[in-house]
Amino acid sequence: MRLLELIEGADGRLDEQSALSIAGVLTFLGLEIYDVGILHHAFDPQSFGFGFGAVMAATLGGLAFREAKGVRNAAVPDQSAR
Repeated sequence: MRLLELIEGADGRLDEQSALSIAGVLTFLGLEIYDVGILHHAFDPQSFGFGFGAVMAATLGGLAFREAKGVRNAAVPDQSAR
């Protein structure tokens, strides 16, 4: 499976929620490896997980609002809604 298949929506365009989820997980893993492996701190997933959860909730809210307004791409309104 290619990375592009993971972040494409049903319409073939970028699915922002999937892209942010993948970026967040990779950032989480990278920061935890750095924090535990390099800085020798105790493993604490809650310190990063709360902020990541807030970002994901805000993103999902934004995407839901965008879909409710009939916008498929953030820069281009849905032409069929007129």
